[in-house]
Amino acid sequence: MPAGWTLGNGPADRRVCRYTADLDASGSIDANAEHPADYAGVAGALTNQNFLVVKGSEACPAAAAARIDGRAGDVFANLGTAPHQP
Repeated sequence: MPAGWTLGNGPADRRVCRYTADLDASGSIDANAEHPADYAGVAGALTNQNFLVVKGSEACPAAAAARIDGRAGDVFANLGTAPHQP
């Protein structure tokens, strides 16, 4: 953590958010690759695990998933986040 940062809910604090996406369309964030709240049976590197740091007084941003269909290599994007810290 950078020097002088504190995690919390105040305007001078920082909040850590994690990107989440229902990649397998199961209806929940339940696979390690989807960046769930709890990981189970991890046997290798977890790729694409990204975090966003915002002011502690701000909520983690939510966003709807988008799919761009119709071409080879369709694109799925979900920039929604969830709180990573309690």
